Amino acid sequence: MAPFPPKASKLFTRHIVTYSDEELAQYLKANGGFVDVEDYKNLMEDKEFIERLRGSSDKIDLNYVSARLEEIPTDREISHQSSPSTTPSINEEEDYRRDLEEQTDYSNKLVDAGGRPSHPVSLGRDILRNPGQYHEVLSYWQLVNCDAEGKTWEVFGSQWREWNEFLNYRRSATKHACFPTYCQRLRDRLVKHEFEGSFELCEELGQQNKLATWIEFLNYKYELYDKTAGIMSHYQPRRDAAWSKLVDSKVLQPSEIREALDGWFLRQLEKNEIEARNDVESAEKDLANCTKLWGHTSQMEQKLAAARSKVSTATQSHKLANKRRDLIGSFMKQTKSYRIAKNDVARQSILLQWILEQIPLIESELSTANGANYGANAENGRRRGRKRSQAEDVDEELAEHVSKRQRQDDAGGAHPSSISEQPNSGRQGRKRQAKDVDEELERASKRQRQDGAGGELPGSMTKQPNSYILPSKPTRLLRASKAASIKPDPEISRVVPDEGMRLRIVIQRLRRSFRQRRPLDPANGRLQRKTTEPTKRRESNTHREPDTHLWQGQILIQTTKTAKDKRKFCKTCRFTGR
Repeated sequence: MAPFPPKASKLFTRHIVTYSDEELAQYLKANGGFVDVEDYKNLMEDKEFIERLRGSSDKIDLNYVSARLEEIPTDREISHQSSPSTTPSINEEEDYRRDLEEQTDYSNKLVDAGGRPSHPVSLGRDILRNPGQYHEVLSYWQLVNCDAEGKTWEVFGSQWREWNEFLNYRRSATKHACFPTYCQRLRDRLVKHEFEGSFELCEELGQQNKLATWIEFLNYKYELYDKTAGIMSHYQPRRDAAWSKLVDSKVLQPSEIREALDGWFLRQLEKNEIEARNDVESAEKDLANCTKLWGHTSQMEQKLAAARSKVSTATQSHKLANKRRDLIGSFMKQTKSYRIAKNDVARQSILLQWILEQIPLIESELSTANGANYGANAENGRRRGRKRSQAEDVDEELAEHVSKRQRQDDAGGAHPSSISEQPNSGRQGRKRQAKDVDEELERASKRQRQDGAGGELPGSMTKQPNSYILPSKPTRLLRASKAASIKPDPEISRVVPDEGMRLRIVIQRLRRSFRQRRPLDPANGRLQRKTTEPTKRRESNTHREPDTHLWQGQILIQTTKTAKDKRKFCKTCRFTGR
């Protein structure tokens, strides 16, 4: 048996169905009586062509064709397997539990550092199904995590890291520039963005309220926004020039505008170019098959001309698709920096709007906290007022007793005893006076307890062992007694205060004596001064002149302790020189 002619190239179903019976017979003869096409599925659906093949059964092995067709699965033959259950497996639940614990830890760290989470962490992955009011801010943090499809709910780690970046920025800004300069720049930037609000900044972050810290975070984001907007403005002229060049090339369609040219559009152009290249290859195959057909009838000539025209059209379409892909791709490459900056500006605007919306909430929280503190302070103030009134009552009784005793002494012609010149007499007198004060305080305390005017004495009037404490604030009568008549004593030739004044001076000195651990001088009743020798400046006796061998080959270390104090130290002799 003679061998079959060589097989022709594979055709598509749409090509082979257009053959006449004579052309089909020639095709089958050239292919050894077999039909070999690229798309068996389409061939199987064409029932009319199958009947034509059955009419030529003497030349076609239908068993082979049927076997080949049965190998191609149809839509009805696709296995309808049950879809996997939507209920998460045990492993998925365990992974979700660990992720939720991790995100909760990040959220707690963020709150402890002074920040605010975008939404309650307790929502977990349910926020993806129903984001509600958190849709905008969640989309921002999803884009931060490079999730353009919006399938990520683990965003609290990014929020905590961004808050730490803000804290580092604040420390750096207040370190390299003085704090007033930092505050002035902050206020200028807020005025530029038309932000109005009263706040007070402190150099130490822990000394200011959380509203001031949140406004500093707003300023930090405004600064990043201004930088990104500046980058976009910088690349704006380059983008306009590239767009004008692209328009002049006349490869754009009327519906294609600048805003529509993005990464997805470029991928679509690449796909169109591949399809145009496949069409060219298919048209060239058709032309090759037409040239192999026998005969020179008018019908064959028409098909050959149609195939050539199809090749030409497909080639032109491919060239245009290739040109569009190259020119538009070049435009997008030149404007990549501009598009990135523009997307960042749009994304940062979402976060800035959320930050501004949080300010009224923070003010409300502070008002509630201040109201609670005001109530507690008012209650403490009422308690202090009751104690102060009790102390003033005791002071008035003591002052009345001192005044009465002074009048009795004046009526009897006795002058208040002055400080004796004997070493021990002054000390004994002061002890008696302090004892009298203690007795008066004790009697006043007993009278108050008997009257039931408020229980115990105030803390400032409680007698402690080895201490003599008067009320912290002198009453009006004691202040008046201080300004009483001061009589000169001719015996000691000095001014002698009255008894009330004397008691106060003695008690004050006793207080200082106990506090400073310094005894009283028996001669004048004053605290003894500490006799300390003035510290002498230690001079180094190991100094050697710079021309000695100790200075040869040594490194001088220059340090600056203050702006006006620059000193040099030698490593060997530690000599300090200007």
